[in-house]
Amino acid sequence: MVRIAVDEREKASGVPDQLRSKGASVEYRVLEVADYIVGEYAVERKSTRDFVSSLFSGRLFDQAYRIGESYRDKILVVEGNLENELKRARNPRSLWGALISAVLDFDMHCFFTRDPEETAEFLITLGKGGRYKGRHGPPPLVVRKPRSEGIKRLQESIVGSVAIPFWISKTNIQRFRNGDGSRSGNWQIQGAEPEGPTRCVLQAFKRGPLSNPASRRGVEFVGLFLKGCDWVITQNADREVLRNSSVSIDDNGTIRDMGITQGSGKDEVIDCRGKVLIPGLINTHTHLSMTLFRGYADDLELQQWLEKKIWPLEKRLTGEMCYYGGLLGAMEMTRTGTTCFVDMYFHMEDVAKATEEAGLRGILSYGMIDPPTQEGRERERKNSLKLLQHIRAMKLPRISFAFGPHSPYTCSEETLLWCRKEAEKENVLVNIHIAETRGEQARFERDKKSREV
Repeated sequence: MVRIAVDEREKASGVPDQLRSKGASVEYRVLEVADYIVGEYAVERKSTRDFVSSLFSGRLFDQAYRIGESYRDKILVVEGNLENELKRARNPRSLWGALISAVLDFDMHCFFTRDPEETAEFLITLGKGGRYKGRHGPPPLVVRKPRSEGIKRLQESIVGSVAIPFWISKTNIQRFRNGDGSRSGNWQIQGAEPEGPTRCVLQAFKRGPLSNPASRRGVEFVGLFLKGCDWVITQNADREVLRNSSVSIDDNGTIRDMGITQGSGKDEVIDCRGKVLIPGLINTHTHLSMTLFRGYADDLELQQWLEKKIWPLEKRLTGEMCYYGGLLGAMEMTRTGTTCFVDMYFHMEDVAKATEEAGLRGILSYGMIDPPTQEGRERERKNSLKLLQHIRAMKLPRISFAFGPHSPYTCSEETLLWCRKEAEKENVLVNIHIAETRGEQARFERDKKSREV
């Protein structure tokens, strides 16, 4: 008899009843990962609707990652009429992209079944045969617990994004190079598969659910009803804090009402019991596209890190790289509740595109430095003004511009004064690095006879 461990939450799915009717031994357990354990196989079952939902919430990738921490053999079963879901989907490629990511990035085997009966047949067949290294008969049932949630796992969870597998968050950019002779440049990722020059980070985004995000212009949002929040921290004039309250959000992403008991009937309902609803966080200084450099050249003094490691790599950056780095950074911020950020970097028109698609608010700056020639300095100023005009042409209130002189040690007094004058003229902000290290402050005091701040 085939023994199958079944998670308690699968009782109402119809699959356990079918398993019993076909002679299998069903053992209900509270499984910390997967829905079914068959021998040494961990099986995650999803209805087609749940598959789509878990794809866009990021739950699918998190579950695949956690299963992989405990089981080598992982199976995803998608149950139901996927064709109907594809017809309803705004971007069917994103669904196929999720399956591709599950198969390639998480080494998951994927199977399709029509209904609970066919799913039960599949599980029993898996339990009776399979590849068990010459063993005869059904394999013993192996139920494992996931690894403990240490600080490393928590860090990976924080930096992992909705559309990107966790292992990509852990990889390090090793070097840029034009191995294929093209201008755009490839990169090699240390510790990632496949080896050699690759665009695995880019491709993960392109085939993932964000290849056509709902936050783009002209694409309709789904209304949300956040039901039963334990606490709602408001930003109204009285800074009210509401207890046991619900919030309704319309299909334009605007708060419709608070304190109500039910949504419009068409809204997606999210159970918020045990949760606190707060305003979006603000990241007041970041370089989104530098997420691609994460883990590269750690534990160095600032100037050594910049001059020996980062600046040489930045010379090879392209707009495409900054666009996808910006998307990755935007997804990380979205995952951790940040809805607004201040960014300074290069190829900022591409970062503005990523910001628009991610649906975030951003204050964007071109990072100005002082080249040794007057011609170079004029080019820097033109690049900054060009970004200003580009952002204004976008006509998106949530994306704005700030002048971005890099720092007092890379910009002359002349450039800093020019930025202040132009900022006052255009009524925009100035974004700058200042007083970052003791060494910088000591040099500034020595040369200028005053402190930076």
